[in-house]
Amino acid sequence: MAECFYSPTELSEAIVFYQNNPDTLVFAGGTDLLIGWDNKKFNLSSILNLSKIEKLRSIHQEADGSWIIGAMATMNQLEEHPELKSIYPFLPYAASKLGSWQIRNSATAGGNVCNAAPSAEIVPSLMALDSSVRLVGPEGERTLALADFATGPGQTCLKESELLSEIVIPKIEGDVSGKYVCRKLRRSVDISLVSITAFLHFDGGKIIDARLCLGAVAPTVIRAEQAEKYLIGRTLDQDTITATAKMVADASSPISDVRSTAEYRLDMMEICTRDALTEIAEERS
Repeated sequence: MAECFYSPTELSEAIVFYQNNPDTLVFAGGTDLLIGWDNKKFNLSSILNLSKIEKLRSIHQEADGSWIIGAMATMNQLEEHPELKSIYPFLPYAASKLGSWQIRNSATAGGNVCNAAPSAEIVPSLMALDSSVRLVGPEGERTLALADFATGPGQTCLKESELLSEIVIPKIEGDVSGKYVCRKLRRSVDISLVSITAFLHFDGGKIIDARLCLGAVAPTVIRAEQAEKYLIGRTLDQDTITATAKMVADASSPISDVRSTAEYRLDMMEICTRDALTEIAEERS
């Protein structure tokens, strides 16, 4: 049992406590807590519970058109948000792929990002939207591109006693389309073997900008930059889709583990890319 379980109602109180207790465990949704406890990964002598800080639960649009997702917003909030489902449907869909409904009712956006798992469900979609994270600590607030936040599996750029407070999606204008596709051993309640978010900007029928963000095929979520460059100026026909899918697989460097071989992941990455781009093409036809 924890010797100290602190549940502040203000972010400033949480930061002070964390500064004074740097070895404390930061508790968000807690969906990985029992697994980590069983594997002796976590020290549970001191827990900082963020669930009482209402400010961190909000999902809203700012006056400048950007979207703010609070670190404690749940996956169910993301999955069911009507406006996000309308403008960026692939993001709520990605949230829906995490675990079961009960898990999504506890799991948080901030937890999914801060776990820094290469297979994190919403990170490819957030990266495709050029999102950034707001980090708050004893030295004040700073903003960092989400693409730079994770440095390796389970590793982030968070400084000592620093917390992630918000995820920021900038205002995006123009003719855009996006899709999230993943492959799992089971249809639900499983971690993705591979995943991709394809997010494309169009001018007429031609692609003028592209984001292809890949999960579970590298130490962190990555972008297939050569494939993105290849798409610029092209139409999304079958030849383009096939060539792009091959380039995305070539950009991947997955590992073999107890859940899959690297070779299988490469095959699935190519298939997922082809599926995502085909879905976009069919919706726009």
